[in-house]
Amino acid sequence: MPTSLKKRFVLWIGFFLLTGWGVSAMANAALGTPEDDALLDRWLHAQTNLVTWSSEFVQTRKFPTLVNPLTTPGRVAFKAPHSFRWQLGEPVKTVAVRLTDEVLIYYPRLKRAERYPLSTDAKGPWKDAMSLLDAGFPRSRAELEDRFEIVKMEQRDGVGLLSLVPKSLRSRRILTRLRIEFGVQSLEMEAAEFEFADGSLMRTAYQNPSSNPELPDDLFELKLNPEVQVLEPASK
Repeated sequence: MPTSLKKRFVLWIGFFLLTGWGVSAMANAALGTPEDDALLDRWLHAQTNLVTWSSEFVQTRKFPTLVNPLTTPGRVAFKAPHSFRWQLGEPVKTVAVRLTDEVLIYYPRLKRAERYPLSTDAKGPWKDAMSLLDAGFPRSRAELEDRFEIVKMEQRDGVGLLSLVPKSLRSRRILTRLRIEFGVQSLEMEAAEFEFADGSLMRTAYQNPSSNPELPDDLFELKLNPEVQVLEPASK
């Protein structure tokens, strides 16, 4: 996978499990004690009542070559069935919006945007990236279980810990493990952690989450000024 695409892949999977929809069809496949399975069932049932969701977060990136981790604040918003807005930095450095048939990533400081179609005829690394992104909003049980395995479901210190791995060998060459954390009592998403094959790690810790808030439709739109350069890297 080219370096530029790999960097964007990291951004995409940062929001692909933003509310837990990525495991909403996997309760019967969970591995753990009966108590762990019952907790997962309760959490998954709670997700079915979510129509909108928003949260502040702090994203932490750790790299084998860096002594100190990199931290960036941000905000995320979701509206069923597949609309989301994900922004990083204060002031905002990156905004990603998913529309019906594309993902648009905007870099305000650079006055540049990148458009990525969610087409079904994509191939290679791009297809893998889009496959994992779509898995956050599954259309069927078969589609989701075809991509992921539940490695472990447990609870510790009042937190449910769910570990997943992609089934695709090509995907595992990039992303080796996902871990979702949620409150045992609140059933609120608390964090998502991603381990990559290069030894780096990205952790998104959610703060002040809100379930089913009123979210305006224009929140999930990006109206770009004429001077913004729009590129389509995936077509190259």
